[in-house]
Amino acid sequence: MNKLLLMSHLIFSLSGWAQNKIALDYFNKGVKKSEVGNSSGSIVEYTNALKEEPFFTGAYLSRALEKIKIKDWKSAKDTFFNIWKFRIR
Repeated sequence: MNKLLLMSHLIFSLSGWAQNKIALDYFNKGVKKSEVGNSSGSIVEYTNALKEEPFFTGAYLSRALEKIKIKDWKSAKDTFFNIWKFRIR
């Protein structure tokens, strides 16, 4: 799962990275929490990043992957849907 998370961060960093420093700070806090196994804490940080920058694709992807880790399938699916909804526009 860690390799998948790292790879997805790299892929989406090229196409939907935050321009907002506050959003990026929240995102980085989320990554650090994820690295130590704090999925619920990282979800909160990714959500905060999205409040600051609603089109931050990397935060959506990371939040969805964390939701998969805690087996919150419906919420993960909804989060993935948000990524594609923004990409279609």
